[in-house]
Amino acid sequence: MSKSVNKSIFYSLAAHGAPAVLALAIIPILVRQYGIERFGLLTLFWVFISYLNFLDLGIARTLTKTLATEDQHISSPALAVLKAGLIFVVALSAVGAFTVLGLKGLMLEKYLTISPSLFDEASQCVIGIALTVPALLLFSYYKSIVEGMRGFNVANTMQFWVSSANYLAPFVALIVSKRLDIAILVLLVLRWSLVVYGFIKVRHYLKKNWFAVTVDSKAIKTLYSAGIWFSLITVINPLLVFLDRFLVASFVPMDQMAFYTAPFEVVTRFWIIPMAVTRILFPVFSSYGGEWSPKVKRHFLSGLLWIAMALLPLVAILFVWGEEIFRLWLGKEFEGQSVLIMKILLVGIVFNCFNWVSFTFIQSSKHIKWTVLIPILELILFVAMFYPLVNAFGVEGAAIAWSGRLVIDAIIFGLLVVVITKSHGKADQ
Repeated sequence: MSKSVNKSIFYSLAAHGAPAVLALAIIPILVRQYGIERFGLLTLFWVFISYLNFLDLGIARTLTKTLATEDQHISSPALAVLKAGLIFVVALSAVGAFTVLGLKGLMLEKYLTISPSLFDEASQCVIGIALTVPALLLFSYYKSIVEGMRGFNVANTMQFWVSSANYLAPFVALIVSKRLDIAILVLLVLRWSLVVYGFIKVRHYLKKNWFAVTVDSKAIKTLYSAGIWFSLITVINPLLVFLDRFLVASFVPMDQMAFYTAPFEVVTRFWIIPMAVTRILFPVFSSYGGEWSPKVKRHFLSGLLWIAMALLPLVAILFVWGEEIFRLWLGKEFEGQSVLIMKILLVGIVFNCFNWVSFTFIQSSKHIKWTVLIPILELILFVAMFYPLVNAFGVEGAAIAWSGRLVIDAIIFGLLVVVITKSHGKADQ
């Protein structure tokens, strides 16, 4: 199994990395063709669509964990959980779509400053995004089944296309028009096409009459016993990641914000690496019931090795040639302060990327609650560190606080893994 897992991790890295390369090639074209304001609005819609994924409330992750212990033919209890999950996904899709439509006026009139000439386009875009919500959640539902059944080749293909869709849609739409609503329409078609593809790929895992399986209280309990923790994770983790920028904006002049956000955007791209690795490791860890064993240890160390091989050379390049890179990318004014901030942030990012393996193992185990409780405590610690450091060092202090939290986070979860492994060792004696 180790060879197949390593092969799947390699292709997962490719499936996550290739769209990033695609974005580097396509984004300059989009900027030139759509113009600054349309492109800025497009990037905002990208972020909005990405965050709408939290509406599944951890169902997809729970299904992957549930199916990871199944054979090629899914048992009736697991099918009941799948049916319950689909019912909830459809209901949440409807709620999400109508919520987006209900917020359309508030978004466009109160919170976004849009030129009158673009208002109609933006309005149509929001409608298109609302219709995309069911496609987002259904695709995530089908991909969770494929990953849970360890169909990693198919899952990697699905990941590549869904990650590429945001960039391909506006690029393809240029054939017809430079209007943003046409771009969102193409994205809508691509997203629903991926739902059809996902449905086709999961059919052979399911019995012909699988939807006739009765959903009982046990299936619902299975779905949400872990799902509640996964849903809390999807709310808390983004807050920890992005809170610093809101706090920095309240402390420093806006002309200093760019020196912080530019390196932040660079270093956080490294999250693609542990994301790709742990997407494979999560169902693998879950297939062993989240229990520590020699095989789990081998996969755990293999995950760390893959992250090290992909991450450390890139980090070294930024440390050595950071000033030259920033000067070529953003201009001479960014090569001083931004490079210093980047190096501070990189320390935290390196610790955090390795920590994804520990975090994922704990997510797969019965100790999942700690992946919520510990970040809540860290949020309090971060705010306590943030204010004095920013007062003393400005934006560099904000970087120290953010990076320091990630280092502390990695140490805590690393120690927690050690405690779990020792407890399992004693239980085996």
